[in-house]
Amino acid sequence: MKNPEYYCRNPFEYIIDENKVRSYDLPDVLLAKDGQFITAKEQWENQRRKELLADFAYHIYGEIPPAPDTINFQTVHQDDHALNDTACLRKIEITLTRNQKQFVFHLQLFTPKSDQPSPVFLLANNRKPADAAIDPDQSFWPARSLVLQGFAAAILNNTQLAEDCDETFRDGMMQLYPELTDKPHAWRAISTWAYGVIRCVDFLAQDQSIDATRISVVGHSRGGKIALWAAANDTRIAMACVNESGSTGTAIARRKVGETIKAINDQFPYWFNDIYKQYNDREDDLPVDQHMLVALVAPRAVCVGSALEDTWADPRGEYLSTIHASAVYQLYGYSGMSDQLPVTLDGQTLGEQLSYHIRKGVHGLTEQDWQCYIKAARTFLQID
Repeated sequence: MKNPEYYCRNPFEYIIDENKVRSYDLPDVLLAKDGQFITAKEQWENQRRKELLADFAYHIYGEIPPAPDTINFQTVHQDDHALNDTACLRKIEITLTRNQKQFVFHLQLFTPKSDQPSPVFLLANNRKPADAAIDPDQSFWPARSLVLQGFAAAILNNTQLAEDCDETFRDGMMQLYPELTDKPHAWRAISTWAYGVIRCVDFLAQDQSIDATRISVVGHSRGGKIALWAAANDTRIAMACVNESGSTGTAIARRKVGETIKAINDQFPYWFNDIYKQYNDREDDLPVDQHMLVALVAPRAVCVGSALEDTWADPRGEYLSTIHASAVYQLYGYSGMSDQLPVTLDGQTLGEQLSYHIRKGVHGLTEQDWQCYIKAARTFLQID
């Protein structure tokens, strides 16, 4: 029987024999479609980044549409003495209006009692029903702990935007954009949920209690896919914390370790667009891979988390995306993540604007993961 402690300094060896992983060639994140090699950040921003963002939208996620005609924010509940009088709790009603149709959802936000705007962690949450009571001491969203450490804690239940169900996911917010729903390359659930995250950022960016330059989005599993895709599309997000996102999150698809493109499309056909189905068992034909999605967040920060027993998410594949995305961070003067930095079990590897950690245990978002994201926020976002 394997002993995880034995693999403390080489945790990936506990998971899989890398010699058995198929050989593959990754598409070059810096090689533009016209054959030009990108060597400067201006080239990246004006050409290659736009190409890749369009490719991910067309081949995988579907394009996130622009903001609606109007967005209205209204506080529908407020407790100025929350968490033993250490925080203010607000429930924000967000009303989207487009073509005279309206859609309403809610954001819940704890802010520390402070004279200064607070950095914020926004959790894209798929775990509980939208009307479930908030437990500020749960490990999945430790709002009390975040507030005591100086952070605001915001939470969006994604199922308000679209139900996590193939038969009904179109019945929610997507009804504001009926002309976009049926095309093979159109958006599906992941992009709908990411759209909701971006609308929450609209609120956080203008709220006086929030430091708009230090907005971090956190997601676990499918929520990690949402957080990363939202951050790629919205440059106001300063840091994406991508926890055990696996296939079509941060894991390299071409490795075909754990959940494959076919497996995820078969189980969740409504998460990604119909074009993506064409790449079932054809990973090598996909013009992008997930390291490129991490790179689209540059020069902003990305923190990737894995768990030792979460082999379905391919922890090494998640780590490798940070390595292969680093070439873009280097255009901005950051080293990114180096494979010379040690990865240790229950530790955290901090590069420049990129971090990675792997902990003991199974698929989940734990207090240990949160402490890694807090440390990364203090480092990358320069929070005292």
